Amino acid sequence: MKAGVIKKKWRGRRRLLRPLLRWRPLYVARKRIALRLTTPRLVCDTGALLPAGQLRLAEILRGGGQWSVVHEQFARYCGNIPAAGGITADDRRAVYCIVSGTGAASILEIGTHRGISTTLLALALHHGGAREKKLVSVDVFDVNRENGGGQTPAARMERMGFAGFVEFVQADSVGYLRCCREKYDLIFLDGDHRAPAVYREIPAALKLLNPGGVILLHDYHPGHRPLPIDANFYPGPSLAVEKLRREGANITVLPLGTPPWNAAGQPSTLALVLRAGQ
Repeated sequence: MKAGVIKKKWRGRRRLLRPLLRWRPLYVARKRIALRLTTPRLVCDTGALLPAGQLRLAEILRGGGQWSVVHEQFARYCGNIPAAGGITADDRRAVYCIVSGTGAASILEIGTHRGISTTLLALALHHGGAREKKLVSVDVFDVNRENGGGQTPAARMERMGFAGFVEFVQADSVGYLRCCREKYDLIFLDGDHRAPAVYREIPAALKLLNPGGVILLHDYHPGHRPLPIDANFYPGPSLAVEKLRREGANITVLPLGTPPWNAAGQPSTLALVLRAGQ
């Protein structure tokens, strides 16, 4: 049989198999097996991580007294940026509440993209009032390459007057986390959502936390189940956490659930990584 005929037949069969391969339980199982076979076991040092028993999530989400001001400023500078690929409006408020409620003054963000969450984090630090504040945003792509519109994340920080405490780095996430010598109060993992990447990022991020620091995950799906608001399903973060916990990592994950301001009852895909126990 000619090669072209074989390829054509395989393409036809692959189209027929595609719905089965994308069936969620089978899809998750395939990703879980691949993660187990391709990633060596890593050790998590959770000594600096905030214990779960010391965080009052409900109180934090009810806080954020300056949100109306922050939201107005955010809309002024980011209102014309396409929302696709960025955090949702509800998650922006949640991120602000977390930064404000934990008192974070130094933040590392993995995954800059259009700088939507970067802008929100910078505003949260600005309104937090800390004398010494720092925000480092890392992306594998050059997010600040001039596109002629003046809407790069770095240009936005300059216009907002935040350039003095915001730094952009072009680097691979795992490589940067392993080489970094700075310490942070909060690390936001929102870059590569594939399970092997998140599995490597979390142990590396733990080493960069100040005492009482936290890790914030985006696109975390409890039970590896898509949430109602999801346009895309990313089981990577939840699978990575599952593997770390099975290997003995003393961590727990606290999904934010449905924020109190969401009248429609739509849950967030944000989740906090904390140390298990009190």
